[in-house]
Amino acid sequence: MFDHEDVRARAGELADFLNEAREKYGFSRAVAVGFSNGANSTAAVALTRPDALREAMLFSSMSPLPELPRLDLTGTRIFLSRGEQDPLPAADELVRQFRERHADVATHRWPGGHQR
Repeated sequence: MFDHEDVRARAGELADFLNEAREKYGFSRAVAVGFSNGANSTAAVALTRPDALREAMLFSSMSPLPELPRLDLTGTRIFLSRGEQDPLPAADELVRQFRERHADVATHRWPGGHQR
């Protein structure tokens, strides 16, 4: 479903951008928000580059990478939300991936599908 090599490359680029922006503009906190593929990309950054991102809100997301580093994500906060009728694979694997790495994960489901 995903080009995993491309996902890793793009996640690295986004993480580098966040770190450069943090240094240039002096902010200490970034919260990324993504829907669908934007949420998948954000999840990849949070799972692989905690130096860049420790907080994210992911809507209609799924696990973007099958093999992940065993990083300690203690202090990372993730909110995942999806529709009960969403035809895409469930986010259960993504929740597991974050929790196995000690991230604080909150989930929410609504009665709609992928678009509503």
